[in-house]
Amino acid sequence: MTLDADIIFSKRLRSDQLFSNGCAIVNADCAEDYLAIYNVETAQLESGIKSHRYVDAERVLQLMRKPGIKNRFCGETPVILSKAILEGLMSHVAQIYREPWPQVLLCCSPWTECPCIFYMRIGADCCISIIQSVDRSRS
Repeated sequence: MTLDADIIFSKRLRSDQLFSNGCAIVNADCAEDYLAIYNVETAQLESGIKSHRYVDAERVLQLMRKPGIKNRFCGETPVILSKAILEGLMSHVAQIYREPWPQVLLCCSPWTECPCIFYMRIGADCCISIIQSVDRSRS
C-alpha cells in the first residue's frame, strides 16, 4: 500500500476492508464527483489535471482506455499495488521502447506512475469491476 505524508488513519484498518472478491478496492471518481466537493473552478482544474495525466499514460504505454471509462480516474493514494501488475508494467514499457523501464519512464516526463499502473490493471482485466463509484457514506 502506498501512502502520502498527508494520509492519516483515524481508526483501525483491517485487510478485509481493502479487498473485494480478490481485487484491491481503489477509489475512483469523475468530474461530477469533484463538483460535489469543490467549487466549479477547482473541480474543472482537478478534472483537467487528472485527464492530462491519463493522456500522458496513454502516450507512454501506447494504450487507449475503453470509452466507457474515459472519464473515470483512480485515486492515487492510498492505493494497493499488485506485484504482478507492476512487473507487467515494467515488462510492457521495456518491450515497447527496447530500453530499461526506469530510463524510459524518467525520460517520458511529465507523467505520473499511478495512471500507468491503472492502465495495466485495466489491461489485465482485474480492475474493471472495481472502477466504480465508492459509496462515500460508508465508514
